[in-house]
Order: sequence, then structure tokens, then C-alpha cells
Amino acid sequence: MLKLIASTVVVLAALAIGEPAKASSSSALVNVQTGKCLDILSVSTAPGAISQQFDCLGSGNQLWYTEVVSYQSASAIVRFVSVNSGLCLDIASGALGAQVIQNVCNGVGTQRWVVSAPYAVASLPGYGLITQISFARAITNLQTGQCLDASEPGSNGGPIQQYTCGSRMNQRWYVNIF
Repeated sequence: MLKLIASTVVVLAALAIGEPAKASSSSALVNVQTGKCLDILSVSTAPGAISQQFDCLGSGNQLWYTEVVSYQSASAIVRFVSVNSGLCLDIASGALGAQVIQNVCNGVGTQRWVVSAPYAVASLPGYGLITQISFARAITNLQTGQCLDASEPGSNGGPIQQYTCGSRMNQRWYVNIF
């Protein structure tokens, strides 16, 4: 409870002075459909390096600090900063299907992401019984309005792109706001 209160105080203080709230811990962005992590190719620390989906290994190129910039209705506006490189999750262009990359953090709209209120996702293995309820989120680019999308669900190395938002599970992600 104290950790939640402390996180809330940090967020509110940062919002008051216009700076992103620094996350105290990192987490992976895990795609609901594939169970794979958003990963920076070849553990690169270079600006412009592309993202992919890959088996979750817990390595720094799969871990992200989530910095809350502001709130919009029931959603948080955040930027994701790579633990490995210190670079921000960005998009290569505003085009439909543009590759998601990492880039120097500079506060531009393409580095800001709207993280939706959680959706309940039920696991239904065998016999139609619900065995687990999890909460997944859509992640939408603030500038383009397009969603973070695992474009080739299931394959290691499949690209992560921005795409027209829908209700598909390849556009739902497990992500911790704090």
C-alpha cells in the first residue's frame, strides 16, 4: 500500500512540474495473443533499431521503464524507455504499418503512448472453463492514433508495427503502469 501511495505521489509531483514520472521498476510488454515480448533486435543500443516480438527472456532489450506523462480520461499517457539503451519506444513514420523502433528521447508525440484502461481477458483451456482472468491494455500512439500491433503473431522475429486499432488480441498487451 505504501509503495502505491509513493508511486502516486511521484506521478502527481512530476505532472505538476511537467516532467514524466520516473518509473521505479521495469517490466516487459507482453503480447496477449502470442505471449511474446516486445524486444529490440540484436540487443541494439542504437537509435533507429527496430523492434520485434521474441520469447520473453527477461533481458534488458525486453524491459521498459514506463514513465507517466499525463492522464486522459481513464487512460495514462506514457513513454516507454528501454532499460538496455535508455532510448524511447518510437515509430519510424506516421504511415499505417510503420515499424516500431527505439529512438533518442525528445518528447515528440510519436514517443507518447496512450495506455488504455484494462480489458479483462479470460483463459479458456479445455472444457470451456475459465481458469485465469488477466488484464490487458491497448497501446495507442498519441500522435498517429494507431495501435501497437504484433503483425505476424507467433513467430520470433515478427515485426512490431503501428496499425489501425481494433479488438484483435495481437493489439492487446500486458503492461504495468507503475
